[in-house]
Amino acid sequence: MRLDKTKVLRSRERLGYTMRDVAAQSGLTENTVVRAEHDRDIRPTSARKLAAALGVTVADLYREPY
Repeated sequence: MRLDKTKVLRSRERLGYTMRDVAAQSGLTENTVVRAEHDRDIRPTSARKLAAALGVTVADLYREPY
């Protein structure tokens, strides 16, 4: 699953978190956070953990349809 990299980045920056902070908060690896912010596929379970750590829903992080 691919998330909107801009939405992930803005959500993280809004909280003042580094990628390492998000990884620690979510229980994911820093590499998974990097993948999400660089328009790469991540697992749905990782997306849920990432969204929870950022205080948003997975739907908030989806890309807008073209």
